[in-house]
Amino acid sequence: MKMRWPNKVTGANAGGPRPLPMPTHSTARVAQFWRWRASPATNSHVACNRQPEPIAISLAHMSKPHQSASVLTLFVVLSLVTSCSRTSTPAPVSLEIVPGTGVGPIKFGMTMDEVKKALGQPDRTPGKPLQYSSLGLAVLPSSKDGTVGAIMLGDTGGGQLVDRFTGATAKGIGMKSKRQQIVAAYGPPESATPTAAALEELRYDSGRTQFTLRDGCVVHILLRR
Repeated sequence: MKMRWPNKVTGANAGGPRPLPMPTHSTARVAQFWRWRASPATNSHVACNRQPEPIAISLAHMSKPHQSASVLTLFVVLSLVTSCSRTSTPAPVSLEIVPGTGVGPIKFGMTMDEVKKALGQPDRTPGKPLQYSSLGLAVLPSSKDGTVGAIMLGDTGGGQLVDRFTGATAKGIGMKSKRQQIVAAYGPPESATPTAAALEELRYDSGRTQFTLRDGCVVHILLRR
């Protein structure tokens, strides 16, 4: 059967009868897609890395109810993305070392529960001590009443705990401070004891403050009540 295509028209009924309906915008896109699928070049040469062309969505072509729904959906998506990007991060804790008093919010005489309220849940609890590896410190309870009796900072073996503890005394003594800096800040130690290869312990305040040095630099600090 010979099909008659519509003539070029200038009016609603010009050009005679039209056997085929004029394609709508959606119909034209569907027909274009199937013509592309049926083309020999498409079937014989398929690019593995070919990406589909993006389809632009314009609100101008949508009815008002669809516009409202689309705007609402977009608002919800943006709200979820914004809420995820606003994930709260813990505020940095000031960890000033105060010999005889404590470190930052940790004070001698506090209960272990009070320490948890101040620093959050510990990373590890090897027995009764609370170990905050992310901060490079550990809190030890007193054997008498279970309150904070000692605080250990860094690690005698060096490593990550030394780098993670960022606090210091009011005179600037902290991890990796040199021996001469400690002596300049606090005077000669009450005792200086070599303990192992390249290790030395400097004691102050009748042994309540102890600096352990490796190769002449602080890697561990022990504070007692």
